[in-house]
Amino acid sequence: NFRVNKLESKLERDFEKLISTGNIVAVKAEFEAEGTRIDELVILSELCCSKNIPFTLKIGGPSAQRDFYEAFLLGANNILVPMIESKFALINSYEIFSRYVPLFKELKKSPRLFINLESKLSIHNLKSIISLIKERNFMISSVVIGRTDLSSSLNIEDVNSSKILEISKEILKYKDLFDVTVGGNLTSNSFEFMKELTYLGI
Repeated sequence: NFRVNKLESKLERDFEKLISTGNIVAVKAEFEAEGTRIDELVILSELCCSKNIPFTLKIGGPSAQRDFYEAFLLGANNILVPMIESKFALINSYEIFSRYVPLFKELKKSPRLFINLESKLSIHNLKSIISLIKERNFMISSVVIGRTDLSSSLNIEDVNSSKILEISKEILKYKDLFDVTVGGNLTSNSFEFMKELTYLGI
């Protein structure tokens, strides 16, 4: 109990510092790479809720049923599903998500579903994934382009390369179906990359 209280105090202090800068617009945590603990997520979720800051939780994968459940339980505003590489992965994750929506109907607002495209296989299957979203009217709120993992999958060192830009532009063509979010090592070196996408309405 002492450890939890100490952790809560530290997270709250750090969170307040970030809030005071006026630069924080949303918070993302994840079960996957960061391995965030449940006690940390509970505190983080409560802090986001108290400050009206959107909270996105990235789960472990398309079949991570427990992660989906805990994301609902924690009150995440957005649930981000990584490694959507095929129609099967999308169907599987969407069905799990949809099953939990009625179970948590007492929530004021259901979480939104985000999917991550972050591999060579994801891009190879892009058209079939998009077709499925259209055909079944899947309520995908945002497609996130994970440029770091995508670059690695394509054996490209620079996340701001012309190839990654070309892929991002291709995904952006479907912005009428969902929001498009660009992630993956955004720095000052990404200025020209982002400027190109801004012209296309990202």
